Order: sequence, then structure tokens, then C-alpha cells
Amino acid sequence: MRKISVVLLSLFFSHLLFAQGTSNTVAGNNQFAFKLFAKLQSSHNLFFSPFSISSALAMTYTGAKGETQEQMKAALCFNPRADSVNMGFEKIMKTMNTDTLSGVKLCVANSLWVENKFHFLDSYVNLVKQYYNSEVRNVDFANESTRDTINNWVAKRTNNKIQNLLPKKSVGAETKAVLINTLYFYGKWATEFQSKASYKGTFYCKTKDTVQSTFMISVNHFNYFEDEKFQIVELPYKGKSVSMLIFLPDSGTTLALALKEFTDTYYTNAIRSLQTEHVKVVLPKFKTTQSFNLSEILKKVGMETAFTGTADFSGMTGNKELYISAVLHKAFIAVTEQGTEAAAATAVLMPMTSTRPTPLKTFKADHPFFFVIRENNTGSILFMGQMNNPNH
Repeated sequence: MRKISVVLLSLFFSHLLFAQGTSNTVAGNNQFAFKLFAKLQSSHNLFFSPFSISSALAMTYTGAKGETQEQMKAALCFNPRADSVNMGFEKIMKTMNTDTLSGVKLCVANSLWVENKFHFLDSYVNLVKQYYNSEVRNVDFANESTRDTINNWVAKRTNNKIQNLLPKKSVGAETKAVLINTLYFYGKWATEFQSKASYKGTFYCKTKDTVQSTFMISVNHFNYFEDEKFQIVELPYKGKSVSMLIFLPDSGTTLALALKEFTDTYYTNAIRSLQTEHVKVVLPKFKTTQSFNLSEILKKVGMETAFTGTADFSGMTGNKELYISAVLHKAFIAVTEQGTEAAAATAVLMPMTSTRPTPLKTFKADHPFFFVIRENNTGSILFMGQMNNPNH
């Protein structure tokens, strides 16, 4: 049986301006983010881009039909109408490509790589061109240089943070298509941490597990909120359209316990409760790369049929010859005194079938915390993670 592989890579950065019609897409994506986080959460570091995953799967969803489409819609929290999903992502991506801020770097690109003799429906090709502004290239997957060409294309558009996305033997004569979406983020802090103030200190990973880490200090007016569960601080990037939000549990509890009741609703209410306070922020420098195979998790949240021989992606080819064999995700983040660089990649493999005067608050992140990188105009959660050990 021949194997058709369709790979979607999503690497995400964003400075978005709110556009009418994106609100449903944003709300659904954020719901999916928390659904996925609940499945991925562990005692180790965690970093991923829910927006990246949603974006990649949106391009697959638009070619789904019948029960396959219905399950994907529910699992991914998409709008009932596929055209509404496409239009929502189109508006977001167009805004990202036309907006630029000093201190913020944005790179968004899409491409569809098709085996020379394989045919996708013109309607599907036109759709990914129209809504996702995708390039379409015909290639020979049997030639090993094609994999190198695609990997180089990805690396160039992600500032070389995603290397060798397609490993050896991942594509070949059986591969019929690779669909890629790349998004890349680099943002300088609106108020940089002072390098001269950074110091070596203790990070309490667990009750009896500590590491020495480099801590950064910034004293300024930040949006801040605290309750019985978390201290929350918002650290904006230049232009203030994108922020990092850090949720620090009380030192008397663990992050795992604090996150047990952490939901989309709690998150939304906490964001609305933020107020300007004079805050001393102490934050460890950290860098991490995370890789996942999301296939089993997506099945558990309701996408079972898409991974079976009864999958219906006839909106792509006109017949039911494709199903999803794997959904792979990779994410990178580096947080320093100057700012944040982050990238994420999602691959879907498809074989043939089958301000005010206030006292100083102290926010000292010297124990595990949860964080989000958020686009503020639309409310889109771009990246999400938990930091249990800044040295890993």
C-alpha cells in the first residue's frame, strides 16, 4: 500500500490587531489550549504552542467531511462552519503579515509541497492559497534532496530555531504531499530586565530538589493580581500587543495542586482582574525545547476517526484515501533580560488509507510556575507552558 504523508508545520509568533470575525476562532482556540494543557501537564518542564497546533489542524479540518469533520470540530473547539474557521485564520494571518513593531520580529509563511504526479482537488489548493496564502510547489519526494529543501525552507523562516524538521526516511517515494505553516516570534520586553542586577540564586524545583539559576530583576509598574491560588503578573513586550503572563502559586503548595482547578474560565477572570501595581519581578532566565507526538492525546479528546481507515478527507482529494497517522509538535523558547524568542512546529502526517501610586509588590518566581504568551488585541493564547526547572 502506498503511503501519502502530509506534513503541516506551524511556528508561531504574533502581533495581531483585532479583526471582526476572529472572536469565535480565538475563543475556540483558547478552549482547545486548556483542553490540551490538561493532557500534556507533567512534573517536568512543558512548553507548546496551542495556536500552532490549531493552525496546522485547521488546514486539515477544512478538507474533512462527515463524522471526521464533526469529531475534529468538537475536539478542536472550532466553529461549526469550516468556511468560518478558514476566514478566522485568514484575518489573523493577514494582520500578522501586515503589522510590524519596533522590537518585535514577525515571520509567517505557508507552503504546500506536492508530489509531481499526485493530484489534490483544485478547490482545496485554491482554498489553502486564498485563506492561508500558501505557496504550492511540485517536487520529487523520492529524491533525498527534497527533504533537505523543505528543511532549509523551514529553518530560514524560523531564524534557524527549527532544524531538520523532517528526519531521514520521513519522506520518500510513498510521500505525496507536505503542507507547512511557519510562524516565528521574537519580542523585546517593553521594560528590559537590567543585566547588571541579575544574580545567581536558588530555584526550588520540588520540596527537596533545588538548582542554582540566574535570576533577572525588574522593578516597575505592571498589571498584577493575586488570590488564594496565584500571584499573576503581566510582562508586556514592546508595543504592548503581546505579553507574557506568569502564574506563580503560593510557595506553600505545588504547581500541580494549584493547576488542578485552572480552567479557561479561571484564566479569563484572572486576566480581567489585573490592575496596575508597583511590582518587583524576580524571574529566572530559561530556555527549553519540547517535542511531542500528539496523536494519542488528540484521540483522547475526541478525534478518533481521523486516525483510522474510515477517515474522510475527501475535501482534499475527492475520495477517502487519506487518514492521519501522526501529529508531531515541537516548540522552543528562550527568555532573557532583553526579551523572548519562541517557535513551535506541528506536523500532521497522513498516509493513504486507510498605573497608580501603590506599595511595592514582590513577585519572586523561585519555584515552579505556569506561563502564557498572549496576543492582547484578540486575546489569542500563542504559547503555554510550565517551568519546573530553569536549568533543563
